[in-house]
Amino acid sequence: RKQPGAFTGGLLRKAWQILAAREIPRNLDLDTHAAWSPVLAALTFHAGGFALPASLLLPLAALGAAISARRDRGAAGLLGFALVYGATIVAFFPAARYRLPLAPIAVAFAAVGFREVVRRRTGIARPLIPAAAALGILAVSHPIHPATARLDSASEIRRLVALELLAGGDVSAAETQLDEALRDAPDSAENWNCLAAVRLKQGRFEEALSAATRATILDPGLPEAWLHRAMAAAELGDLPAAASAVDRALAARSTFSAAELLRARIARARSEPAEARRAAERAILLEPGNVDAGVLLAELLLEAGDPEGARRAVEAARRASELERDASPLGHASAPTLRVLARALVAAGDPERARRVLERAITFSTSSDMRAALEEELTALASRPERENGAAPEDGAVANESRTAD
Repeated sequence: RKQPGAFTGGLLRKAWQILAAREIPRNLDLDTHAAWSPVLAALTFHAGGFALPASLLLPLAALGAAISARRDRGAAGLLGFALVYGATIVAFFPAARYRLPLAPIAVAFAAVGFREVVRRRTGIARPLIPAAAALGILAVSHPIHPATARLDSASEIRRLVALELLAGGDVSAAETQLDEALRDAPDSAENWNCLAAVRLKQGRFEEALSAATRATILDPGLPEAWLHRAMAAAELGDLPAAASAVDRALAARSTFSAAELLRARIARARSEPAEARRAAERAILLEPGNVDAGVLLAELLLEAGDPEGARRAVEAARRASELERDASPLGHASAPTLRVLARALVAAGDPERARRVLERAITFSTSSDMRAALEEELTALASRPERENGAAPEDGAVANESRTAD
């Protein structure tokens, strides 16, 4: 609304990009895969602005579409689909798999166009067709904002492998892949951001802060880098810097549930329970299946003397994240989550169910420290007099999310 001219210009550039000979990569473009496939390399080669197949396919398709529209009423359906579908992806994302459904239609019309070029050997059309084809090739080969080849394809592949290894818990192998990725592309903000995630997993917080800071310098609009920078600063005890980095993460992406969760934890550490609760609630609103946010909200409600609200919060988080998948009334959940639920149940006056929850938590726990803490709480619960079972735990302590998680 504020800049209708710029908005319209953006839509026109996106419409033109549908015809671009080069693909805009989402993660990896065809050039990356062509390096491994001789067949694909032969079908998608580039020479300057000229590129196959689009530089030949689309001009012929335009000729074939014009001929079909004039001679064949049955072609109206295909043309209508191409126009309507093209309009929808212009409003969304005109690249990669989204424009692929247009390819079969383009091939069909290109066949008509090619047949017409071969058939017309005489007459005035003969010199005009090559000229029109040349103009079409130039137009398609040189879009307004041409997509460029990925120069860091090998680096990107290594980073994607590193992310998979990190998700699988193989931090050492992920670090090795990232070292190679950074050698190939030392100025990649995404590589430095991924390295920050690895350093956080390793507990090397100063190095994590350094890597995340480098990522934010290279790309100030990368929200994950600001989040990792905030996490590292928080672990190092610099809460003001952590809060500032969280603000930058949310400025880059206002719907960033993980950043809202970290904001809640920072506010809790700064003894700002009201702000912590609001941030936790926003995190849950943005991502209903965010179990960590639900657990944190439950702990905050416990500290505020609302055990029933805490019980509802943690159980809602478990349901939303599809943790209850079997017939058991306790379902599947991590040990830290069940530990908070047990405390909420004790405070709400349901010690029997709290005991069952603690027993299930011990079963799920893979950490010896967590298992010992759970067994201690179970013993303490069993030793309470019947009349005290509805009272809240005396210490009132809650598990630190980053240190008690399995």
